[in-house]
Amino acid sequence: MSDSITRRHFVGKVSMAAACLGLTSSTPAAMSQDRGTSTKKLAVSGGTKAVQEKVPRWPVAESNDEESWMTVLRSGNWNRWSGNYVKTFEEKWSEELGGKKVLAVSNGTAALVTAGFAVEIAPHD
Repeated sequence: MSDSITRRHFVGKVSMAAACLGLTSSTPAAMSQDRGTSTKKLAVSGGTKAVQEKVPRWPVAESNDEESWMTVLRSGNWNRWSGNYVKTFEEKWSEELGGKKVLAVSNGTAALVTAGFAVEIAPHD
């Protein structure tokens, strides 16, 4: 038997231990009680809505955003290899977050894939 342990093996064992110790709720009724929802009736059928407050609009744009966006678009240099807007954004966002590195990507899926590679998550983990 190997002395090394894989992430999959570790997560599987920890999950099993948590379930055996009762640290997790696995029944739908218990899970819905944990989240404060009801299993009796869906909201579309007259039940209680899961989210009571109004969801804020997104994206939130400041008054100077349109001017900035149009400047970038009209320049024709809005991507990483033909302009410095992306690099400038990454530097300023890194300062704002207090992080060492920021990498701008095209969408949420690309962000998740990039984050997965950054923490070395492999397929099937």
